[in-house]
Amino acid sequence: RPVAVCLDGRREYVRGRIDRVDHIHKPSPQPGGSREPPADAPEEVAVLDYKRSTFPAANAVKELKDMQMPVYLAAARTMPGSKGKVLPAKAFYRSLRSCKGHSSVLDFACEEDYEVFEQEFAQAMFDIVDAVRQGRFPAAPPTGKCSDYCIGRGVCRYNEARVEFLKRGNEQDNA
Repeated sequence: RPVAVCLDGRREYVRGRIDRVDHIHKPSPQPGGSREPPADAPEEVAVLDYKRSTFPAANAVKELKDMQMPVYLAAARTMPGSKGKVLPAKAFYRSLRSCKGHSSVLDFACEEDYEVFEQEFAQAMFDIVDAVRQGRFPAAPPTGKCSDYCIGRGVCRYNEARVEFLKRGNEQDNA
């Protein structure tokens, strides 16, 4: 089901399919103390995304250059069946090819840390939505060159020489 992302009175909907969400059970800070969190504490979860081979770098996710995991975190926040407020406290990738361990990409120390990230994600998403609606969505591979596995490679108008030519033209126009 679609998840609403809201910012400054605006609302857009995103959807995705999360591979796995685990509840995080924290031990009591007091020896012999209650394992039950306070009644008003958010339900902490970890989001895990399985990848067939490689996965995005943690920095790409933290800097919101790769938006898949942040969309999943937003979706986890509104999970059906939760008993109250949900805090996506951790995010991981795991390669199905190697089946060795996992890669932690996000780890929020507290609810406020996640809320700051959530606001940054919403702003980045609305920036993308606005650009697309204005017809501004140029081919701009993050590495600066088209990848060998890109399905649009045969028809894509992106190439390094053309990009340099367009940059020079824009610099001259602005001079």
